[in-house]
Amino acid sequence: MIRLALICCLCALTAPALAAPLQQQAEDPQATAVAEAAFAADLAEAQKVGSLTQVQGWSVDLDGDGAAEVVGHIYSLFLCGNFNCTFVLQSDGQGGMRQLLFSQGMDAVEVLDSRTGGWRDLAVWRPDLMGGPATLVWSGSQYDLR
Repeated sequence: MIRLALICCLCALTAPALAAPLQQQAEDPQATAVAEAAFAADLAEAQKVGSLTQVQGWSVDLDGDGAAEVVGHIYSLFLCGNFNCTFVLQSDGQGGMRQLLFSQGMDAVEVLDSRTGGWRDLAVWRPDLMGGPATLVWSGSQYDLR
């Protein structure tokens, strides 16, 4: 019984930290549409099983080449579990998109001023870090946790 009370107290103490995601830019409807098209098959599969899904996207030039990448989130229990999925998409130059990041359990993303390998670093909020941000850096072909 004491253990249960202790667990409840710890959950109550961490709840405010879990409810405070990093600051985000205003959603970009065009970037959201690009992401919805890129993940259309997965989103259709989620709808088949009755999972509510929502996609949000933002256009951000991460590599400084003048062309925006799409950074965003998918909210879906079927696709992402209890937490959200974070993604980064880049044009493949042939009308499609390639994934530079797709990760579960990252709720909010912030584009940082710092760079690794010429690409902007990303701060992500992860529930398993008790509210502290983690940093994603460019590895040469994708984003990885630092």
